[in-house]
Amino acid sequence: QGEVRLEIGPSGGAQDLHLTVSRGRLDVTGTLSPEKEWDLQVLAVVEMESLASLMYTFRRATGVAVFDAHITGKRENLKLDGAFMMDDGAFKFRGYRSKFSEVEAAVLFYPDRIEISNFSGMIDEKGDFSLTGEALYEGLAITGFDISLDANRVTISKPAEYKIVLSPRLSLIGEPDNMALEGSVEIVEGRYVKDVRIERQMVKLERETAPETEMPDWIKKLRLNVQIGDVGNFRIRNNLVDVYLTTDLTVSGTLNAFSLDGVIKSHEGDRKSTRL
Repeated sequence: QGEVRLEIGPSGGAQDLHLTVSRGRLDVTGTLSPEKEWDLQVLAVVEMESLASLMYTFRRATGVAVFDAHITGKRENLKLDGAFMMDDGAFKFRGYRSKFSEVEAAVLFYPDRIEISNFSGMIDEKGDFSLTGEALYEGLAITGFDISLDANRVTISKPAEYKIVLSPRLSLIGEPDNMALEGSVEIVEGRYVKDVRIERQMVKLERETAPETEMPDWIKKLRLNVQIGDVGNFRIRNNLVDVYLTTDLTVSGTLNAFSLDGVIKSHEGDRKSTRL
């Protein structure tokens, strides 16, 4: 719901666009022509609840986001100068059980780079995350990354099967053709409780074939140097065993052909006798 006013210039390019809706605002002023350089001032104020209703990715969202930027140059080589800000955002994504809250964002746009000054928030009641760094760009293409993630107590789970709580410290560095993911992932705690039925698993493997997913080349070539460790709080408890594991691994190689080097030890557990 709202009002739209669009003014067309003598050359056929749009000159001004004003859109006011019930839960937001979009003002675009300046010139936009297919053949000439762009010169636009964009101000967008969006209530995240309205955006969530238009995007299937979000189950629900709250908060206010503001994008205020000056866009110049030809379409194939646009330059941005401005900022994206968010205050007290909250999100819940489809397919992921955790909730993000108290999300604050300050992303600055320059003619040659995008700087993430702050993108942080809470994950459920005990977790948190912080993303900082910058991405270089030229035209509409990203040419380099230097981004760091610092998070605590990130939960990954599947009911009646597993629950893992992780604290990653990761950095993505390099150019698209030569990029590296480095850092560490601490397993704070974990549980795997799904029973193993060999006959059923064999039948399932015979009947099902995993679909092949084609990854972009830059992801395939992503070089890895990630340490995975824990303090012995990962437990496997099912019809076969009841043990705790201590992990000290290094993941190297590329995402398309990675290797593991290190040790996984079991302790303080029992091996069960069961019919498979």
